Amino acid sequence: MEETRPSIPRLKAAAAFEKAPPQTTAGDEIDAYELLELKKSTNKKFSSCLVYQIADAIYTMPELNVTWKDGNEKEGAEAKIIKHDTLNMGMAFQVFKKGELPSTAVARIREILPGDFEMCPWYMLVSDLNRVISALTEKAAKNRLFGKDFFPQPNIIFNNLGAFKHIGFAELLMPFGTSLMITVLKAKEKVVIRRGYINKWPMMTLKVTFDHRLFDGPAIDKFIGLLKDRIENPVF
Repeated sequence: MEETRPSIPRLKAAAAFEKAPPQTTAGDEIDAYELLELKKSTNKKFSSCLVYQIADAIYTMPELNVTWKDGNEKEGAEAKIIKHDTLNMGMAFQVFKKGELPSTAVARIREILPGDFEMCPWYMLVSDLNRVISALTEKAAKNRLFGKDFFPQPNIIFNNLGAFKHIGFAELLMPFGTSLMITVLKAKEKVVIRRGYINKWPMMTLKVTFDHRLFDGPAIDKFIGLLKDRIENPVF
């Protein structure tokens, strides 16, 4: 029997799940045709196109950009909801280390501009997001993600399970401290009725995992509807 020390990304992932908040998942099937065609014509990452639409939907519903802060009975502090005025959004990346299975790490999507000014996804073009996500993907592949890439911890996460061709469904668990996690699965051709005709069409499952202390069904239903409209009718 051999004992090995888990990698730093795997330790961080384990710590993030030590206290999972009350959570549940809702979702819908989405027509991915327009977004896939746009990806082909612009040569942008599918993730970049999706993150742009997610950020735009949250900008439209800023009440979703919040975090739950636990109270402290000993100190007499009550629980609070923290409202954020910038979007601290993260994305799950595979981290590779020689001799180990790949780990998953949630890195922040942001760009540092001259003067140490940080730009969040709300103010990025798809080309900006494509550059930032490509750089993070490369850093993760080389096991070069560091503290500044993780903290402060994102309260909203994008999880692209569509990168894995054999994951057809998923039961999702959200890291502690996360308010929303938007997950997409691989788009697959399905027989659907579209504009009165029966066709094979690329349909993608989208799931939203949420902290039930913060959100209830009506808000999540509205958010999923907004995302569905943004993804099926993308504008950049």
